[in-house]
Amino acid sequence: MDMPPRVLLVDDQRDITRFLRTALETFGRPLRIDEALSAEEALLALRDQATGPVDVLVADLRLPGMSGLQLLERARRLSPRTRSLVISGAADGEMRREAERLGAAAVLDKPIELKVFLETVQRLLALSNPSEPQPAADGEATRPARRDNEPEAALRREL
Repeated sequence: MDMPPRVLLVDDQRDITRFLRTALETFGRPLRIDEALSAEEALLALRDQATGPVDVLVADLRLPGMSGLQLLERARRLSPRTRSLVISGAADGEMRREAERLGAAAVLDKPIELKVFLETVQRLLALSNPSEPQPAADGEATRPARRDNEPEAALRREL
């Protein structure tokens, strides 16, 4: 039996990770949701083979110790198939460009719009599992998601 997709939420503000977890729990499909309060803790979760691969990494840019950008860079090396989404309360244009260069499919501003967050995670999960049909807005399945050879830049254009 296949394991549900795994989402890793990384933010030093526990209220944010709880808020995002609650939103994802209403997603309408089973997910394994893990939380980390630092980039270092997130790297341990990414390395943990017993719990399976992380399909989607949601990380704050500003974290104590290692930054969210450093986390993206290391996560990309550790787990190249993991899709990334960045959240931030203070991302300037340079930080956004750097996050995208490091593989982030999107950078969402805090306060986070739940609809945009959930739609973005849904698209990233579809990219991560291309054989699954991608749910349409009305709940019906549509065409299969993009294959890995189609760049995440297409997702950025859709957002």
